[in-house]
Amino acid sequence: MNKIKKSLFAKIIAFVLLVFFAFNTLFSGICSFIALDENYYTKAKADVTDRLYSDISNEVATFIYNGCYSDLKGKLHVSYGHNFNISELADFVICNGETGEVLHISSNPVKTGYLSTQSTYFKTYSAYYSSTLTGEPIKSIEIKVMLKPFAKNSILDLRQKLIIFCYENRFLNLVLCLISGIFSIILFAFLLASAGWKKGKETLQTSWLEKIPFDVLTVIIGASILGVLLLYISIAEVIQINALNYLEPLILRISAIALMLFICGSLFVIWAMSLAKRYKAKNILKPCVTYRVLRFLYKKFKSVAKFIIMLFTNLKLVWKVVLFIVAVTAFELIFSIAGDEVEYYVFLSILEKLFFIPVVIFISILLQRLKSGGKALADGNIENKIDTEYMFGDFKEHAENLNSIGEGVAIAVEEKLKSERFKTELITNVSHDIKTPLTSVINYVDLIKGEKPVGEKINEYINVLERQSNRLKKLVEDLVEASKASSGNISVKLVSCDGNILLEQAAGEYAEKFKSVGLNLIIKKPNDSIKIAADVRHLGRVFDNLLNNIYKHAMPDSRVYLSLERKDEIAVFTFKNISKYELEISGEELAERFVRADKSRNTEGSGLGLSIAKSLTELQNGKFNIVTDGDLFKVILSFNAL
Repeated sequence: MNKIKKSLFAKIIAFVLLVFFAFNTLFSGICSFIALDENYYTKAKADVTDRLYSDISNEVATFIYNGCYSDLKGKLHVSYGHNFNISELADFVICNGETGEVLHISSNPVKTGYLSTQSTYFKTYSAYYSSTLTGEPIKSIEIKVMLKPFAKNSILDLRQKLIIFCYENRFLNLVLCLISGIFSIILFAFLLASAGWKKGKETLQTSWLEKIPFDVLTVIIGASILGVLLLYISIAEVIQINALNYLEPLILRISAIALMLFICGSLFVIWAMSLAKRYKAKNILKPCVTYRVLRFLYKKFKSVAKFIIMLFTNLKLVWKVVLFIVAVTAFELIFSIAGDEVEYYVFLSILEKLFFIPVVIFISILLQRLKSGGKALADGNIENKIDTEYMFGDFKEHAENLNSIGEGVAIAVEEKLKSERFKTELITNVSHDIKTPLTSVINYVDLIKGEKPVGEKINEYINVLERQSNRLKKLVEDLVEASKASSGNISVKLVSCDGNILLEQAAGEYAEKFKSVGLNLIIKKPNDSIKIAADVRHLGRVFDNLLNNIYKHAMPDSRVYLSLERKDEIAVFTFKNISKYELEISGEELAERFVRADKSRNTEGSGLGLSIAKSLTELQNGKFNIVTDGDLFKVILSFNAL
């Protein structure tokens, strides 16, 4: 099938067959329409021929009537024209429609043996003709036409044959019209499907026509078809076809019609195939001049509309009311100028009242809502909410602001209470963490005093003293660093660094420690390096704090996941592990200072590691987020990727 679509010969054959079946569809369709319109499916052949002769008689009578004129004495005469002799077609008699008086008779004697004898009445009330008997004006005339047998090859003979053909083949024409129509549609669809495909080419091929914008091409094709139609009309007027002429002018007219249909149909097929190519290439609207113009106008209109809305939005409520009143006044002025009658003014006044009364009532309801909401807040009911349904503009904004006051007050109270609790816990926890190692130092110092300077116990006491002293020193250092980090009193120098390398280095430093407690370290990172802007020293401290936190609090014999990935323009570091104990507090609380997941505080750690890591991350324009789910602990660091 693809080979057939790409074959030029197949396309030419399809076009020729399309022309044939299209003309056959048109001709058989016209014949079927004539048969349906004249109801040939229920009439006898004699009735059909009688109707034909009756129609031709009426046409001849009309021709005779148009040629009637009177002389100076009012006597009736008939002019046949220069190029037509009515006597070759029919004999006729013109009588007074009221008295039956013969007013005019054709040059040939009236005889028998005619095809049809018809009487046609033409009513007239003009006094152009006068009776030869009374001299009075004739109000109506009767033209009696007797048709002669049609001359061979005359247009009437051809007309008679066409009518008989339509009658005798009335059923066959319907079938031919249907079959030819189906084949025409199939061939037309084939031409559209094969448009743009050429033999030896695997991609869609376009021609110079597709370089023309589609709307311009449509105008050109439409103008060409219109030009062909106008040319045909001009030719038809030159030929001067008359229903009573012979066959030669008709052949010229039929030839002109066939040529016109062929040219118009070919232009339409060219247009349709070009449309099919553009559709396949998905390039119809954007190149159109109309689309570009409308898009340009839409952008300009949108910009103007945004500017007007911005101006109106930023106006104060008082100026909005003033602007509205000015607009209404201008409308009244224009309406008054347009109609200077009292009825116009009365109508305008009624219209104004019908508009303003509901608006004023509606605004009053909105103001009442705002008043009630403000009073509730003043009474201390901070949970009260103003219903903003059906509100608009400044009214809705003011209501939302009032609702936000209650929410803000509730949040402020909660934060205040939380801050007080934090201060209390800070004092308690710091006192506990400092007091414990200091007490040990004092007690073991006393023990050293009671022992001899040498011995194993003395060495053991000295080791404990050293360990607790180091713990105290580390706590103090962490406390100082946390204070500096939270206050921003640390110099930060951002440089471009490779996130893959930093993550590998940090993981390498803790690989052995993790192995010692049975932690299986799994690192996931992309093959391509991800660059970020960070301070290598501070980011290393962040990684160290997070890995040290995992080392202390992760479930032994479990997995630890470190990953780096790029999401859009963000580099995301993820540290994930299973905690030894259930995490009953949120990630936000864990990131605060002196907060530890171990509520009993029996494990090592000051509770400052995560807080320091968060502060250092934010100082480097990063984001620090802790996610907890049961015993799952996950830290997510986000930095802008370079």
